[in-house]
Amino acid sequence: MDKLAADSRTSCAYHADSVEMLGETYRAAPVDYVQIAPGRLGADIHSVSTTLVEVREVSFETGVLLTIENPFPRFALGIGLRGQSQLFRSPLTNSNIAYANGHNGIIARVQSASSWCNISIDPELLEQVATTHHYVIPGGDASHGLSIEAQSALVSTISQVARTQHFAELSDAQFDDEIALIVLRVLNPSQNKGSARLSQQYIIVQRIFEYIHAHFSERMTVTGLCQLAGISERTLQYTFLEVTGLTVQQYLMSYRLHQARALLAGGEVVQVKDAAQACGIPHAGRFSQYFKAMFGESPGQVLLTL
Repeated sequence: MDKLAADSRTSCAYHADSVEMLGETYRAAPVDYVQIAPGRLGADIHSVSTTLVEVREVSFETGVLLTIENPFPRFALGIGLRGQSQLFRSPLTNSNIAYANGHNGIIARVQSASSWCNISIDPELLEQVATTHHYVIPGGDASHGLSIEAQSALVSTISQVARTQHFAELSDAQFDDEIALIVLRVLNPSQNKGSARLSQQYIIVQRIFEYIHAHFSERMTVTGLCQLAGISERTLQYTFLEVTGLTVQQYLMSYRLHQARALLAGGEVVQVKDAAQACGIPHAGRFSQYFKAMFGESPGQVLLTL
C-alpha cells in the first residue's frame, strides 16, 4: 500500500487478497465487504480522498457485496467499468451511472472479473456547489442514462483522478469543487445554464466591487462580504475567482495598494503610515512590503519623487 498526502488528501494504491483490507482506507464511513463467490479475492484498489470527497477505482477477481449502514453521510455515484456490477437495484452498464443519496445506506454488488468506479461526496459540499452553479441534485436512489461516449469520457476522468494523474496540482478545496462539478454535470447532462449562470456571477462580483470601492478604508472580512451578497463563503470565493482570476482578499489588497499609491503620488499625505491607515492597512511595515512587492518601489520612494 502506498499513501501520499497533500493537505488532508490521501492517495492509495494497493492489492488486497482479503476483504478486511478493503474497508480500512475508506474514510467516509465503515464499510462491510463480503466475498460472494469462491476463489481468490484479487482486488486492486486506487483511491484519492479528502475529508469531503473520495474517488475509488476497484477491480475484483471474485465477486463481493459491499454494504454501509444507513444513514450514509455521503452522496454516492457508481460507474461500471467492465463485467457486472450494481448500486442498489441499478445495474451499471456502459451507458449509465447510478446514484444514491445515502439515506438508506449503501448496497453494491460487483461480480467476479468485474471493476467499477465510485465517488462519495459530502452532501453539504454538493449542495453548495450546486447552488453556485445552478444545478439540481436528484433525490432517492436511481440510475441515469448517458451516451456511451459520455460514459467513456467520465470513466477516463475518474480513473485518472483515482490514480492521481488528474487534479493532483489542486488544493483540497479546489479538488473537492472539481469532483462535485463532475458529479453535478453527469446528473444534469442536458442543462443549459451558461448565460444565466454567468449573468448571476457578474451581479455577485459587481456587488462586491462596489462595496470594496466604497469602503476600502474600513476593516473588512470575507464573512461580512458574504452577508452582504447573501451567499456562502464557498460560493463567493469560487465565483469571484472564476470571474476575476483573483481571490477576494487579493483584489481587496490590490485595490487598497493602488489607492494608497494615488494618495502618495498626489501629495495628499506626508507620511507613509498616513497612506497605509487611510487605505485600511494599519501596519506600516507590512504595508511597505506589500507596496514594494506590487509596484517594485517603496512607498517612501514615491513620496521622494514629489
